Amino acid sequence: MNPNSPIYIVLLGLHFGSVTFGFGGVGLSGLYASRLSTGDPESIKYFSSRRIGPKVLVVVALLFGLVLIALSKHPLLFVDAPWLRIAFIAYLIAATISGALIWPIEATVRRLITTGNFEMTAEVRVAMKKILRLSLIVDLAFSLALILMVTQPGHG
Repeated sequence: MNPNSPIYIVLLGLHFGSVTFGFGGVGLSGLYASRLSTGDPESIKYFSSRRIGPKVLVVVALLFGLVLIALSKHPLLFVDAPWLRIAFIAYLIAATISGALIWPIEATVRRLITTGNFEMTAEVRVAMKKILRLSLIVDLAFSLALILMVTQPGHG
């Protein structure tokens, strides 16, 4: 499909938007974990609600990306473009850390804070530190993938 096609442009916009807002939610988790660790009581609201939006968007971003590859003029682009393979691996790292580590920790924190009066226990402090550190790794992996997707080094 022609990259200037309106359908391709819409799919690209949906891919970019879903990956940005999906991993943006993970970045916000790190921000609010940091703020809660420093004593900001308002940050507790962030962890007390279920947010499935980022989870859905991270998966949808992958689907849109695969559709874009399938519709490209070069269906073997994934095989021929090292930048795309590296970006895909960075995406998988970010998605795996989010899904396997950050979101389960957030669920644990949500259970801890909804059992009554919130108190910054040692368990919550440790969870906030884990979320902050892991979200930084996710941010780095996402940034690498984004830079590679935008610049497409070696793609002429």
